[in-house]
Amino acid sequence: MTAAVAASYEVHTASPRDGLRECVSLLNATRDHESTEERFRWLYLTNPDGEAVVWLLRRNDTGEAVGFTAALPRRMFVAGAVRRCWIGADFSILPAYRTLGLALKLRRAARDGIDRGEADFLYSHPNERMAVIHTHVGHRPIGTMIRLAKPLSLRPFVAEWTSSPSVARLAGALCDPWRAWVDSAAHKDSAFTVRPLQLAELDERFDRLFWDAAPAHDGILGVRDAAYLKWRYADNPLYKTHMLVAEEGRRVAGFVAYVLDGCEAHLKDVFPMNRPDVARTLLGALARLGYQQCWRSLSMILLESNPLRNVCELSGFKLRAEKSQMFGYCSPAQPWSHLVYDQHAWWLTVGDRDV
Repeated sequence: MTAAVAASYEVHTASPRDGLRECVSLLNATRDHESTEERFRWLYLTNPDGEAVVWLLRRNDTGEAVGFTAALPRRMFVAGAVRRCWIGADFSILPAYRTLGLALKLRRAARDGIDRGEADFLYSHPNERMAVIHTHVGHRPIGTMIRLAKPLSLRPFVAEWTSSPSVARLAGALCDPWRAWVDSAAHKDSAFTVRPLQLAELDERFDRLFWDAAPAHDGILGVRDAAYLKWRYADNPLYKTHMLVAEEGRRVAGFVAYVLDGCEAHLKDVFPMNRPDVARTLLGALARLGYQQCWRSLSMILLESNPLRNVCELSGFKLRAEKSQMFGYCSPAQPWSHLVYDQHAWWLTVGDRDV
């Protein structure tokens, strides 16, 4: 008889402060890469949109925590109003207790919270195995997250295709300067000034940028004001974020946030998403920087219906094979609940996912 059959279990809501160490222990017991307490404190306790909501799955006979999950609060601009959203985050159950029944019991806690009005709606990005659990508890697929990538140097790709370093060097020497020139020529007439942004410069100008852009969208958009950007990118202990900012005089017109992983730049966010002129200028500037610093490629993960997809593809990005599904849940009592299940209503990038 397994431990899951031998005892009964209950899901308990826990303070993220009181349950922090149990969460760290449970997650690290089920992951190959260790998660630090620093990561949990930043993610669970310092979010300007509110502390994480934590649910612990405990044995009734011993009180032992055998699993947990969490939701991260996020202010979302929905159909002209700011609403409270939960982003599904960590989910972990110790191997001896992994049954469908217990997984459903733990996963259902967030939906029950939505139905009680503790938040307005939720969304999550589960892996393929967890997608089954989300479906069983009533979460619905919203859309597909895709990855777009733009190669900046042909040298590593030719080396991989031909297994010849000399051919790769020749291809890079002949083609890369020409490709860099084409990118530069395509954006030379931009009306914007683009420069690197020190993250300490995230100030009230970014509040204005967001609130000027948000009313133009009658769907769903995560709030990206200065407080959120500072927390998500400047205070993030997991990776160092770089930003470029596009300016018109003293006014901020847009930004791109990215992370370097070796010779690859992973774009976390581009904003605003409804200004192709700004987005193309930022992507062009980032590509030029990549050519100068010998990056291998640029890549970005976003919801497939995001208007940035078209801008990226016009800027030389190509669709890659990696895909994942986005799920959501909203009480049908909400008059705007149909928007949650309409992927075309969302302007969402990888910067809107859990960490």
